[in-house]
Amino acid sequence: KRLGGGRFKLVSDPDPAAQHGKGGEERRTLRPGEHHPDRELVAAVLARLDAEQPTTALAALEVVAHELCCILDAAAWSLSLADPDLAGVRTVRGFESELDRGSGLRLVAPVDDERYLLADYPETALAVREGGAFTIEVDEPGHDPAEIAVLRDLGYQRMLAAATATPEGRYLLEIYGDHKSGSFCSALPTARVLTAYCAHTAWARG
Repeated sequence: KRLGGGRFKLVSDPDPAAQHGKGGEERRTLRPGEHHPDRELVAAVLARLDAEQPTTALAALEVVAHELCCILDAAAWSLSLADPDLAGVRTVRGFESELDRGSGLRLVAPVDDERYLLADYPETALAVREGGAFTIEVDEPGHDPAEIAVLRDLGYQRMLAAATATPEGRYLLEIYGDHKSGSFCSALPTARVLTAYCAHTAWARG
């Protein structure tokens, strides 16, 4: 929606800790039989919140985004803020990536600050309006064709989206997966709960 076609971008992260949490924590990738993803995600998010004590909803939601990417081995994430009238959303944080099939590594760059109209994406519009969540797989039928077209254009295979209302406004969290990422479906309920929890807990702390 915001980033254009898939691009290779050799860009250094100005804050390397931002991708993996403060202190350069080692990436925690889910491996079959090793972890329970829901428990690992909740534990990781709560530990980060306790350590960092974020005082804004945006900062707390970044924690959820980072940890979801680690658990799901996701390719990219973005946080967007909805217009007061819910006509559109504007990207305010995030990273995109391009998978190098030769090396198996992802080339990462910060997302652009762009805006798109929610009327063009009904499934996303519903989630933003009602505080819902959903997942999309490009090869599964029944999803919004506009969403599928965007994922294909960006070179991603799947997406998890969760929205929540906060005193700062309505935020939309989107996690993107490529060929290296597994299914996002099992993480959806936990991601939805954590998104709502983080937004309001952070504001209370502030």
